Amino acid sequence: MNPVPTRPAAPDPVSAPVPAPPQPQPLPIDAAVDTCVTALRLIDRLADWTAANGPPFPAAHVNVFCLSTAFVTPWLDVDTLHLATRIWSWITALDDTVDNHPGDLAELDPILANCRAAAGGARVDAADPIAAALAGIRADLADRSGFATVEPLWRDTVHRLVDGMRYEAVTGRALATGAAPAEPGEYLRHAVHTVGVPMYVTALWAAMPPFDAPALLPALRDAALAVRLANDLRGHARESAEGNLDALRLGLTTEQVRAMVGDLLARCHDRLAPLLAAAFPPAVAVHRMAVWGTRIYQHIDFRSPGGRGPGKDDWQFLDWITGAT
Repeated sequence: MNPVPTRPAAPDPVSAPVPAPPQPQPLPIDAAVDTCVTALRLIDRLADWTAANGPPFPAAHVNVFCLSTAFVTPWLDVDTLHLATRIWSWITALDDTVDNHPGDLAELDPILANCRAAAGGARVDAADPIAAALAGIRADLADRSGFATVEPLWRDTVHRLVDGMRYEAVTGRALATGAAPAEPGEYLRHAVHTVGVPMYVTALWAAMPPFDAPALLPALRDAALAVRLANDLRGHARESAEGNLDALRLGLTTEQVRAMVGDLLARCHDRLAPLLAAAFPPAVAVHRMAVWGTRIYQHIDFRSPGGRGPGKDDWQFLDWITGAT
């Protein structure tokens, strides 16, 4: 892992020189090849899993899920990484099911209740593909050495994700019918979880050495909200067209959201710095997820039609963190 960067002091807005264009960063070719090979193996396995489970699991995003997983925690074994890719697929399937439901959202409550039950290890109806897939994910997670430690935390992240997705659907529909925008603070409390990062990262922790998980939670919340707000920035046009909720639809400006992402990333890094210096795997996983998740949204909205959104713009919130772990 590369040395942990230090955050530079904010430049004086009057005297600061115009920054030079970023220089190419060396990418160790052996590590790049190994990680890409892992991603290719994951793509094959997730494509098979997606085909076997069918709708609503998204075949279109298999490559992105597998690239993300391979690069965020490249030291984990392929079986654990495959399990992690299934979590991204499951999160997206639930999101699509809630967002695209044409009728009364109360009709979704049995599905959401089944998901909460599956997260706790209960038996669920195999005819419910989303709950059944989650039950399978949990069963495989239970085989990891650290799952007993993180199980209450992981289960809580699933419950909060499920509840948050329902909140966003209800609030988005109300906004579309002329209701006053909800308070951004309430949205942000749910957005930490609906982005899926806490559910995903705590699952990865189950495959890592035992540790005091609560000590990392503030940094994980910062990372998750940074990724969600970067998502809101990149995907705003698409989400608005689809009637979905994001921070900008609730009145926050692009400049405000961009600044929030930068502050969250800086705070996440500062919280983790001592653990990153020691290459502590659970902390490294949080940090790499924060960088991957925000940086990919600087470039693309992978859920836009055709799989690509507008190109990289002038966002600056990641410049100082280039070269992190």
